Amino acid sequence: HGVSQLSAAISRCEAIVRRRFPRMLEELALRCGPLQLAWEARGPGLLYLLGEATEPGFIAESATVLLVQPVVGGDGMAHITTNRVHLEALLTDVDNRLPETLRLAWLLGQLNLDRPLYSENVHGHALAEVAELALLPAILAAAENVQLAQLDAFSLQLALALWLRTPAVRLEELANILLAWWETANESQWPWNTSLAGLSKMLA
Repeated sequence: HGVSQLSAAISRCEAIVRRRFPRMLEELALRCGPLQLAWEARGPGLLYLLGEATEPGFIAESATVLLVQPVVGGDGMAHITTNRVHLEALLTDVDNRLPETLRLAWLLGQLNLDRPLYSENVHGHALAEVAELALLPAILAAAENVQLAQLDAFSLQLALALWLRTPAVRLEELANILLAWWETANESQWPWNTSLAGLSKMLA
């Protein structure tokens, strides 16, 4: 009974999407081009630098990227248990200070954090939040090396607002926590499993 109800609900959702976006498949095919070109120009370099900013083996060897119809004007999520990310296929950057290639690299950087090496010291319910927050200063540090972005409180607040839709009242506090954590972890040269556990405690 539950399966049939779920199937009917999915069918209704699909029908609504088809009515709302009747040319969705054709539009997606066109939207993929600019994002793919931008990624091929900057993406591999960003992932390499992200690997340098973290540790060997941190970046997933392969992943599936699902480009989806833009609905909220820029969004994406890392699905770390299935090694996939989805990203709204925008034709232009939401904000040129944080281009969509940077958002995609940030999402891809999270995918290995469900490995026991990294997740064993982080409560299961907190893992997704810790992963996405930890990778914010990491990807900004990588981008800083190629003058694509800056690792500072302003850029962290911008990323929190655009990529995680963090409420405005929390932006400054959370950006300061991430900066303090990043600086301490790098000065202490902690391995990433220790760093993630530390961030989890700071957030709690």
